[in-house]
Amino acid sequence: MKISLKQLSLATAVSAVMLTVGCAKEADFLQDQTGLDLEAKVSTSDFDATVPQAYMDHMLTMVKATPGWTPPVAARGFGYTGLALYESVVPGISGGNSMVGQLNELTSLPEIEADEKYQWEICANEALYGIISSLMPTASADNLAILASIHDDFDAGFASVPADIYERSVAFGQAIAEAIYDYSTTDGGHECYLYNFPADYVPPVGDGMWIPTPPGYSAALQPYWGDVRPFIAADVVEAIAVPPYAYSETAGSTMYNQALETFNYVADATDETTDIALFWADDPGATFTPPGHAWHIAMQVISDEDVSLAQAALTYGKLGVALNDAFITCWKNKYIYNLIRPISYIQEMWDPSFATIVGTPPFPEYTSGHSTNMGAWKKVMEDIYGKSYAFTDHTHEAVYGTRSFANFNEAAYEAAISRMYGGIHYKQACYQGVKMGEIVGENVNDLNWY
Repeated sequence: MKISLKQLSLATAVSAVMLTVGCAKEADFLQDQTGLDLEAKVSTSDFDATVPQAYMDHMLTMVKATPGWTPPVAARGFGYTGLALYESVVPGISGGNSMVGQLNELTSLPEIEADEKYQWEICANEALYGIISSLMPTASADNLAILASIHDDFDAGFASVPADIYERSVAFGQAIAEAIYDYSTTDGGHECYLYNFPADYVPPVGDGMWIPTPPGYSAALQPYWGDVRPFIAADVVEAIAVPPYAYSETAGSTMYNQALETFNYVADATDETTDIALFWADDPGATFTPPGHAWHIAMQVISDEDVSLAQAALTYGKLGVALNDAFITCWKNKYIYNLIRPISYIQEMWDPSFATIVGTPPFPEYTSGHSTNMGAWKKVMEDIYGKSYAFTDHTHEAVYGTRSFANFNEAAYEAAISRMYGGIHYKQACYQGVKMGEIVGENVNDLNWY
């Protein structure tokens, strides 16, 4: 069954999805049997992606609507959600391997009972409901109720599953959700949505150092995020950017020229560059954040390709790990270098009235979060769907139209340069951000998934 994410809304996720039944392939399987063979193993690949697609669609709605879900917080949420989905169904993926012993400090998880049958959609339903509920307890009552209804509607579709298989599958999915959530509470980012702006942080002072920016002059966002435990320990060691160009106010210096380039992009903005800046802005609160945009493109690809539950779980599992670690590594660099934002430099040097096309976020400039995010996303998506995969992104179709790309690399670099078009980054931050993200993505691909 194929669901178009151009049209998928919460109403369709809760109702229309269930008309065709998240359990359709299980029903077909049962009808084909003269008697259910309890020794038979039904692969995760025998099911479609209906269950995760409904949950991921609503999770994006929750991220957008829930206070405190800033980009690093959202990336972390997608990380643990993707991991819970993957681990709940990986025993049914031929050749699939758990991340136990591969991810940082993930030493054990619940296991299936040997030689027993599981219904993998049920496992996924329980795991996704459990992990999202646990990660997002401050979501609105309405959104939590919709989340519960998604679970209950899918659950009602499993009525034909034999009781022992149903109960065993429910128990396993719930156990995975609980274990992954427990794992999340030890990473240093537990309940991070409650402390985006720690009062004890004092930014360094000096020439070229970041200062709060207009219009809100907010304190620094998540200054300690670089200390959150990554999924892959090597990421925070290997993905350290080269130092930014030396701060200088001298005409002709590299720093001066970079700032001038960004200034000119804003001063000479065209309809096309403005459209690109706005399409990729993904401000928290108004949208579901930059990692949410990357997540949503993956949702579209999964829908367009009508992939199996196994491939959807692999996609979300790998992408979640990558996005989480991309934001940790990026934030680590931001607060190592604490580089001044273009708006501050430009207003001081040339034009006190200078205004950016998109809002300058409240944290240091180097490196670019969007760029790091998309570099990691690109590598994961290329590994699963190929380097020549062409697609159209409908994420902001209602407001900014669509954008089409010949491949994932093209989209990643457009997202990166969009931050220069918007007036909030220098070129080096965007280029180095993509490169850092690519390192993270390659490390994710190198894990023994299958």
